[in-house]
Amino acid sequence: MKLKIVKDIVIGCHKPSTNVRRFQIPIVRQVGLRWCLLLRNEKFAFPNFVELDILIIENPSVDNIEVELADAPSSGPNRRIYCFVPSIFPDNQVENLVEMANEATYHSIRLFCQDQATQLRSTDMVREAIRQSVSVPIPRLVVKSRAIVASLGMSPGGPIAAGGELTLAIKDRVSGKLTERKLLEFENYALANTLFHKMTISNNEIRFEGDSYWKSKFAELPSEIVIFIDKFLSNEEGVDWFMTDVRLIRKRLLTPVLEPI
Repeated sequence: MKLKIVKDIVIGCHKPSTNVRRFQIPIVRQVGLRWCLLLRNEKFAFPNFVELDILIIENPSVDNIEVELADAPSSGPNRRIYCFVPSIFPDNQVENLVEMANEATYHSIRLFCQDQATQLRSTDMVREAIRQSVSVPIPRLVVKSRAIVASLGMSPGGPIAAGGELTLAIKDRVSGKLTERKLLEFENYALANTLFHKMTISNNEIRFEGDSYWKSKFAELPSEIVIFIDKFLSNEEGVDWFMTDVRLIRKRLLTPVLEPI
């Protein structure tokens, strides 16, 4: 059995009383994204697959959450879990929806790591982290120099199921002062990851570099984003700290694309 680092956790919903086989509630899908990002930071791995597809099914006959592994697919890069819950709450009951999605994901993941103590601890840690906050940016890339620590954060959120925003936080290692600002919004986190693939610090600049997918798919767009650190840390109102023209990049990240990348 080969363990593979988690790549994606996708959550959909189904109500047997309707004719819709599967529908997505953005906040529910984003709980799955948060689990995925936090688990990746813990180097969490599944046995022989990288993507987990959870279908939450409303079933008034169950008293609590019940999970079962779907018959197919039984091989390849993904697995599907059926998660039965007494009720799928309406969209305006955000707190209940988040709790339901959190618990559904928790029980689904545990199904694959019952004998893995380290993986179980990671699962418990992520469950608690999401319970405490569903809005704190999750570190994606972190780099350090003698003067600063820079962290690229990703925050799933907003009206688009796979959407959210990227933030940059810079901490002065001497004073301890932390400056955090929003970089860009995105409609598909997987596409955003292809642009923000690598992060470096040099000559008072922070540089993000896209991966091979971004460079080949969007050859007409910049594949690097450079930020001037001093301007980023400035308290002056309206300072433009992007050294790269990101107008077309911003438009691309907010253009709908098919999932997954």
